[in-house]
Amino acid sequence: MAYAVFKWNFNTAVHFGTNKGQLAQTTFVLKSDTIFSALCHECLKLGGVDLLDKFYHQCAQNEIGLSDGLPFCQETYYLPKPIIPVDRQEKEHSSVLKKN
Repeated sequence: MAYAVFKWNFNTAVHFGTNKGQLAQTTFVLKSDTIFSALCHECLKLGGVDLLDKFYHQCAQNEIGLSDGLPFCQETYYLPKPIIPVDRQEKEHSSVLKKN
């Protein structure tokens, strides 16, 4: 599967809000649904309903996939740390057993 990484450098300040209508809370991540919505809007402006339909169907068929926009600094990309609940049982994960 081919993929591309786009680095978005904004000329002005941007604000990524976390709640609709709430300006007090922000985030460093631009969500993929927001990117999808913006690209649909641009397709509609540039090519009308035909281009919008083509883009939508390509996304629906997994020909185009989008991810969240994440922060970067020069050539360093910052990915979120996965948070997965871990079921720990003291007997199985004892530090004494790990040392043997």
